[in-house]
Amino acid sequence: MASLADCICANASLMGTTIGTRWCLLPNTINRVVGTGIELPSCGPTLGVDISPRWDIDFGVNTIRINFIHQVATYGMGAYFTFSNIYPLLPGCPPAVIESISVTTSKPTGTFNVAATTTFTDHSVVVHVAPPTANLDWQAGEFILIKLNFACPAPPVPVDPCCPPWNTTLLKDMMFYQGSGSINSPYTLNFQPTTAIKNLMQAYFNYIHLVNVAITNISIQFRLHDAGAGATPVTGAQIGVSYYVSWTPTTNGNPVVPSFFPGFPMVVNHWYCIHTGIYVEPSTQSFFPEKCANNDIFVRIQVLGLKAKDGVNANLEFSDGKTVIKTIAIK
Repeated sequence: MASLADCICANASLMGTTIGTRWCLLPNTINRVVGTGIELPSCGPTLGVDISPRWDIDFGVNTIRINFIHQVATYGMGAYFTFSNIYPLLPGCPPAVIESISVTTSKPTGTFNVAATTTFTDHSVVVHVAPPTANLDWQAGEFILIKLNFACPAPPVPVDPCCPPWNTTLLKDMMFYQGSGSINSPYTLNFQPTTAIKNLMQAYFNYIHLVNVAITNISIQFRLHDAGAGATPVTGAQIGVSYYVSWTPTTNGNPVVPSFFPGFPMVVNHWYCIHTGIYVEPSTQSFFPEKCANNDIFVRIQVLGLKAKDGVNANLEFSDGKTVIKTIAIK
């Protein structure tokens, strides 16, 4: 197998891979091997929705297309698809990850902004077909097309053995953009931890709980701070409230992850600090050095304006406070 340095993972393909499709919270995930035909034709009954065909769902080399084929159908508030087990392949290289997506649809944005509500992780995509507070009708002939942009997986992050398995590198790789409209509109960042980090944190908690049963949980506190509009960020006042993700004896690697920073409190061309503090409870207990407790990253969106090209309208930048350490193109 080639090293990551020799792989051009943007050229990876879904052909020959197996992708899972699930409708809302129905119990069955339907798996299909990606080929040249339509993987889920005339589905609806296939996904356990009803007896009528509703969609043709087609996977391509780097696309997911949902064609609505029912004459008219009403979808309940918050209805969504989950596409899982997405592991793009490139011969001789490890499976790629989803780095970014672009969404097009025939549904007018004024009716419902499908693109703004579609989210992704390294290996999954969630596509909402109705807003969270209202039903929505889809007509035959309407469609949603998601283009997936692939990248090589990040190399393993060194973890200080004296600290919990959490640091700024992990933090920046698990915060994802969610817009409220156009690229100039306010936005927020969603925290989407990988299964690996959730399990690592659970294992760390299980260990310290075994050593000291008085420790009842380990938590990461998340805060959003204004950081100014200058060339470099400067941490200022907190925006909104704090949010917490906690591991306990019963979370089993699947802690509750709240919706961070709601109401789209962030604006473009402005810096923000995301502060995380990690601690155990009760607060009278301690297990790791103070240097492990606090990790901060800074983030802003720079709108490119006249400099925009190749469909890239803006860059989401992450900084350590001195230099930009990661840039994600937003299309």
